[in-house]
Amino acid sequence: MTTKLHPQTVVDEPSLLSFLNELEEQLQAISCTLSELAFVQYQTKRRPEGMAEAEGAQAALMSNPDYQEMIGRFAGKVDDPVLSRRVEVWLRAFRGARVTANPDVRALVNEISDAIVAHRYDVQGDELDLGGVRFLLRTEPSRERRRAAWLAFAPLSRRLDARTRELFRLRNSIAQVEGFETYAHMQMEAQGLTLPQVKAILEELSTASEPAYREVLEEGAGKQKLSSIQPWDIKFLLDGVGGLPARYFPRSGIIGRLDEWAGHHGLDLKELGISVHMLDIPYNGLCMGITPRDIRILGNWADGHNYYKTAFHELGHALHNAFSDPGSYILRREPSVFSEAMAELIGYTVQDPAWLSHVGLSASEVASAATQAMGPWFAYLRQRTAHALFEYEAYANPDADLDVLNAGIEARVLGCHFDESPRWAAEPNAWYTRYPVYWQNYVLADVVASQIHHDLRRRFGAVWRSNNALEHVRQHYWAPGGSLDWQEKLLRGTGEPLGTKALVADLSNA
Repeated sequence: MTTKLHPQTVVDEPSLLSFLNELEEQLQAISCTLSELAFVQYQTKRRPEGMAEAEGAQAALMSNPDYQEMIGRFAGKVDDPVLSRRVEVWLRAFRGARVTANPDVRALVNEISDAIVAHRYDVQGDELDLGGVRFLLRTEPSRERRRAAWLAFAPLSRRLDARTRELFRLRNSIAQVEGFETYAHMQMEAQGLTLPQVKAILEELSTASEPAYREVLEEGAGKQKLSSIQPWDIKFLLDGVGGLPARYFPRSGIIGRLDEWAGHHGLDLKELGISVHMLDIPYNGLCMGITPRDIRILGNWADGHNYYKTAFHELGHALHNAFSDPGSYILRREPSVFSEAMAELIGYTVQDPAWLSHVGLSASEVASAATQAMGPWFAYLRQRTAHALFEYEAYANPDADLDVLNAGIEARVLGCHFDESPRWAAEPNAWYTRYPVYWQNYVLADVVASQIHHDLRRRFGAVWRSNNALEHVRQHYWAPGGSLDWQEKLLRGTGEPLGTKALVADLSNA
């Protein structure tokens, strides 16, 4: 990897600007190649030729000590505010790359990720993909078959247990050289947060919403005549037997609803370069920004309101990508917690009473929609909270009995019986491996999205078809990209710092 401008020739702001422009052009080209190859891997279930070379090129660029030393010399010494911000973001990216670009970390990540992508799960003789297992856990009325689906994670978890622990230890060792207690602490710093701060938010949210959560969970158990709640009952009770009528939300209608929403706001997804692809991926949904005008939404979706929410969430990612315009590639790469929040802004569309009425729900169904949607929402938040809290503890003590640790956190956060069957290194491991210390971002995204939606309703009234509301979001949250710190954007936009008040009110139907 070479540049026209050598680091030693960078002596002032103009030469620094030229250097960063070219460096970012190279990084963007590599990232585009990697995204294209990752898309092929999701299609074929095999690592395509050229991926290792592209990963190596990215690692070489991000771990170049001359680049890091030169850019570091300008920290706190640049007058131009945007250029100063670019220096700050680059230094944060370099720090993170000391882990992600490490060849041993990369090898382990690829090994574990490849195993997860290719795996099929045996459920009572049926070979299912991950989406199929999750669908059973949501919808299967037979408790025994749900249990079989739950236990289907065990073989893969046992297989990947030791290697994933090794990955945790390796990340920790690098983070500790950088002065962090664990890799989880280092990752949180990259989000502009601290680990104690995030733990406190997750616990505060769980505690404040506990009465409403217990009411929804116990109502579901009562309807199913269950005297106890096992972990394989959670998704079924919250998301399977509850929720909005699935007949209004067929899988076949998802893409049409996304196009329709865009049309209401004068947008053409094709013109924006946004396309949708139904694929078997280890996630419910994924957005891949290949370039600013080639943005691919991947969906592993089935019938149901919750899958519509995921689809609109991914549309939010795509629109954030399309409308981010900070004038610099590195400033388009905002912290993940804020990116997820921007996705949830659009994901909230499917909870809007006006939209629900538009798609055909009766007046009585719309009136009860907030209550009916509460189960799936709690399933989403509580499971992700449990995964996040487990991951922090796994990094703190990777030699612990992680099956027991996982079961204990699940039992407390989800309100189910303790079950230590192996699964931590299987079902959620695609995130632990390729998106480490990420789970809390989904929960914090709802914290941020609720806060912004309360502000939007105050400003514009109904939000769903409000072009003014969307334009406000575009100008204040999307367009600036990372040129402003995300918590500063939230404070400027809503007049309040990050807080759980709005989400607790939404979860309590207050």
